[in-house]
Amino acid sequence: MNLGEELAAPAGSGEPASLKPLAWEDPEEPSWAGFWRTLREALFHPGRLFQAPGQRWQEPLAFGLITGVAGLLAALYWQLLLSLAISRLGDGMASGVALVLPGKMKFFLALMVLAPIMTLANLGLNGLCLWGAASLTGCRPAFLPVWRITGYAQAGMVAALLPFLGGLAAGVWVLCLTYQGIKTVFGLSRGRVWATLLIFLFLEIMALLVLAGCLVGFLGLMGLMLLWGLT
Repeated sequence: MNLGEELAAPAGSGEPASLKPLAWEDPEEPSWAGFWRTLREALFHPGRLFQAPGQRWQEPLAFGLITGVAGLLAALYWQLLLSLAISRLGDGMASGVALVLPGKMKFFLALMVLAPIMTLANLGLNGLCLWGAASLTGCRPAFLPVWRITGYAQAGMVAALLPFLGGLAAGVWVLCLTYQGIKTVFGLSRGRVWATLLIFLFLEIMALLVLAGCLVGFLGLMGLMLLWGLT
């Protein structure tokens, strides 16, 4: 624990802050008050947050879903506004609206409706890839600590509330929190933390490419079956 975290510890408490459960996981803490306190802790004192004990997977999942969905919805909203603005500037007010509403508008709305499912899938993929990366660098971790890093690192998604570039900032912030989580939970050197993070990103990219290839192949097969049926 660094000097800043020591100064931030509750005054007059005989128990180290790192041994106390997170406010979000404390049954005696009001739910939303605990959520905001934990969010603040994740954003500004991630080392202290990842030192907190915890043996449950439900709270990290719920926290990751709330922050992840909110961030994704915000990023989609700003991208929709940007798309509308570009269309209007390129085609004129009336024609721009006519072009955007049938296509892009429905596309963004569909993504917003699917935001919870996309966020849940992203959490699962992040957890598996981070567990694999940590295993490859010799940590041999249980899945629960990895899952806690994955869930609480989603706090960085609040940066997506910033207009237009917030989505990029959110991705960077999530990676920074993941870095801090790996360093704190597994006690690795800086070099091994970076190695774990790079392997994690590599595994995610490979997984996304495989999923994209499967999706393209499935759609192509469905198209061929449809064409065969029509002929």
